[in-house]
Amino acid sequence: MGTNLLHKFIFAFFAFFTTQVVCFAQLNWNTFVEDYIFNNEENGSQTELIYEQLNELRLHPIDLNTATVEQLLQIPTITEEQAQDIINYRTKNYPFESTGELMYVKSLNREDWEIIQLFCFAGEVQRYKPVTLKNIFKYCKHEVFLRSDFPLYLTEGQRNGNYRGNRMRNKLRYAFRSMNHVYASIQTEKDEGERGYDYIAGYVMLKDINTGKNSEIRELIVGNYRANFGLGLAVNTGISYGKNMQANVLSSIDKGFSPHSSFVESNYLSGGAFRYRYKKFTASVFGAFNKLDGNFNSDSTGITSIKTDGLHRTTLEYSKRHNLEETNIGGNLHWELNKFQFSFTSMYTHYSIPLTPVYNTRASLYRRYNPSGKELLNYSVAYSYKFGKFKFIGETAFSNTSTGQGGFATLNGLRFRPNIRNNVQLLVRSYGAKYTAIQGHAFSENAKPQNEQGIYVSWTSSLTPSLDIYTYLDLMRFPWLKSDVSTTSSFGIDYMAQATWAPGEKHQFLLRYHIKSKQKDYTNEDKSVSQDFNTRQTVKLQHTVQIHPKLTLVTTANGICITFAKNSPEVGFSIAENVRWTVIKNLLRLNFSLSYVDTDTYNARVYNYEPSLLYSFGIKSYYYQAIRAILVANVTPINGLTLSGRYSMTKYLDHDTTGSGDQKIASSFRADIQLLLRYTF
Repeated sequence: MGTNLLHKFIFAFFAFFTTQVVCFAQLNWNTFVEDYIFNNEENGSQTELIYEQLNELRLHPIDLNTATVEQLLQIPTITEEQAQDIINYRTKNYPFESTGELMYVKSLNREDWEIIQLFCFAGEVQRYKPVTLKNIFKYCKHEVFLRSDFPLYLTEGQRNGNYRGNRMRNKLRYAFRSMNHVYASIQTEKDEGERGYDYIAGYVMLKDINTGKNSEIRELIVGNYRANFGLGLAVNTGISYGKNMQANVLSSIDKGFSPHSSFVESNYLSGGAFRYRYKKFTASVFGAFNKLDGNFNSDSTGITSIKTDGLHRTTLEYSKRHNLEETNIGGNLHWELNKFQFSFTSMYTHYSIPLTPVYNTRASLYRRYNPSGKELLNYSVAYSYKFGKFKFIGETAFSNTSTGQGGFATLNGLRFRPNIRNNVQLLVRSYGAKYTAIQGHAFSENAKPQNEQGIYVSWTSSLTPSLDIYTYLDLMRFPWLKSDVSTTSSFGIDYMAQATWAPGEKHQFLLRYHIKSKQKDYTNEDKSVSQDFNTRQTVKLQHTVQIHPKLTLVTTANGICITFAKNSPEVGFSIAENVRWTVIKNLLRLNFSLSYVDTDTYNARVYNYEPSLLYSFGIKSYYYQAIRAILVANVTPINGLTLSGRYSMTKYLDHDTTGSGDQKIASSFRADIQLLLRYTF
């Protein structure tokens, strides 16, 4: 099938050009999501968390006339210097009359201020209001969010009775915010196959409360929250951007605490946190008590791994619910002196049952240095210094476990921004195999900052006002074994180049090439095991056409080729058309997507960004031969009320069933309906 599939792929690219109307508009949310968020397909849970957090920021944008540097740094791709330049411009030209004034901030290029406009607005100048109980309830806003999913099919788990609950999925959230100082939320979720709502999360937070001259409460949170200090080596329960979002890695250290308002059932702390600033010093303390899902070992004396998917559909899954207790206590001290920043972070973790990873076979020996025992201590030193057009930033961390395993990790970077059109970054990392940080997420190829060394360099450039280039190269080494390398250390290389061209006001082209090659076990004809490079190459071509201010077409073609040892190449491609139409005086928005996928194997699956409902994860992978269609409708009948619906269907052309195990569907056709209600008042 490989040769025929290659012919189809070539035909798809030809069709891509010949079917487009020769007629881009300013960057919109959908384009931003596709270009920036979903370039890290393999890290699904983190990508979903990034999507939800940025969606929250988009729905509650930052007021440029009151924003702080820390608030502006929530926006991806924006550096600390750019955020400070925005504040300096506001101080000199107060107030911002519109977001269009961002083009006069010297360190921002066209793409920068277009991205900022997605998350900011220029609010009216208002008289200062003290944070009193009366004012909190007088100037508050409420949000009610309800979403229900209705699968129009039965999985094997539903048919054989393995699933404890029905096939519906429900999400419910109430949020409260007032004066940009007081926030509260409570949310609950029922997954498909679960019996009742078994996930409940919430928080109350005070933020940026002035307590006197040169002092303030940065955050005070009770409930569920995230913590992010240093560059994430020791403590980061929040988001970690992919390699295409590294402006945020080198922007600042110690992002502090943020509320956990997501439906993602992992990577958060439950307890209390407090951060206080006095002049150039900021002190943070936090504590948490979480109940986790764990997989017991054979004699039930230890936990072999922690289950993080939050699913409790079957009796077995439910038996693992909350059988492990985790206690965390930590703190951070941050100091600023002119262009120098320094911080120290420490965190202690205790488990009610010891962690006992299993590594009794050659294939499982890579788990030898996984976290073990009941206690874990992490501590780190982070630092940054800005000199001229350069910025140096880094973190060095250490870990110790109750089983005597000590480890070391360091991440250091240098950014050079010679002008607003060019930005060069260098990141060097060395994470020891014995370093463990259960609450750590930092720049890495692996899921955790462990067993990895690498050099990463990137270059971003606006060569012309209409042409943007982004490219990076990452050279990697893994000193200890990995799940697919069982006999020796291994190497890898990751390279990406992307060009975005907007030759006029009506259209934009995007071309991306990505190659990732890592060593992997290969069984020879004599049954011996050796390593060879598994290479995955992908190409994406996209054309966005704004035919009318209310009508936009987006055509996307994706191609993939996987080569490994002497195996035959595995090839796949997809082509998709997306139509976005706003009608009835902006009260109704329609989004229709139709795509065709054809791949040799499951390994050659293709990732596509799809139109989705609010807070819904919009990236899916498809394989073999399939047709996918989606229709999303958003209606705003009255101010503050949004009603949304989504119908999606998939038809597989080359097999009669989909999925496996309890998720198997005895049909080549599957369809889903999703309904959403959001009311703000």
